[in-house]
Amino acid sequence: MIPTSHLRVYRPIETFGSVVPHRAGLPVRRLGTYGIVAESLTDDALVAEWNGRRFACPRLPRLRMLEGIVAMHNAYRHPAGGSLVPEAVAGRASTELEQLRRRRPGDRSHILTSAWHVPLRWFVPFSSEERHLSGTSFPEVRYRTGLETALERLRRAIRILSEVELVEVAEGEVGDVLGWLAAFPAGSMVELDFGSAGRMLGPEELVLENSVGEVWEALEALEEGDWMRAGEAYTTVVERWSHAMSVAYSN
Repeated sequence: MIPTSHLRVYRPIETFGSVVPHRAGLPVRRLGTYGIVAESLTDDALVAEWNGRRFACPRLPRLRMLEGIVAMHNAYRHPAGGSLVPEAVAGRASTELEQLRRRRPGDRSHILTSAWHVPLRWFVPFSSEERHLSGTSFPEVRYRTGLETALERLRRAIRILSEVELVEVAEGEVGDVLGWLAAFPAGSMVELDFGSAGRMLGPEELVLENSVGEVWEALEALEEGDWMRAGEAYTTVVERWSHAMSVAYSN
């Protein structure tokens, strides 16, 4: 299967009221209406303990799958016509998505997924001190932080980028992450999980990588007007992920 990374929001268990989502089971790979599905389509949740509290991240797999198909169809259109996703498949997914939203208007995706690499804008909500390394056969990297802290960092990054007239990056790439996170309730936890996309880097490089720190070094250098240092830091993180990103875009 395609390597993926994930940006997730976990809400405190108590915010679910009397209906607490049950813990996610093992992934189930099967052939479905829209191709091979690599995870269970049950509406369960990922459960985590952080800072002495329990959190849950609803997977809502059907909603995420339909949103992904429609988004991919809209994003990867060929200039001469056609799309990576056939029109008939995209139309069917769009219709089902509209029906699902009418039936369950309160549902929203708690998980963003990226194929092959970790998008650079996903590093912005975190700091290097929040990095956690685990795994035995291969290193696994994840970051966790509070929602309010993540929002503060995103707003600061947008301000810095706007002041140096990188408005398109500020309002587009970083602004999209801010808009997505801002809709979740206070007290939530945000997690960046390199997932299997981390394997696009070698194990030694994955252990030593500091992409979050380098992204923030670039931003703080821009804030100080030091374009050379900003360029060096940004180039370091881009070069680290360049192979993975080239595979993503070539696909």
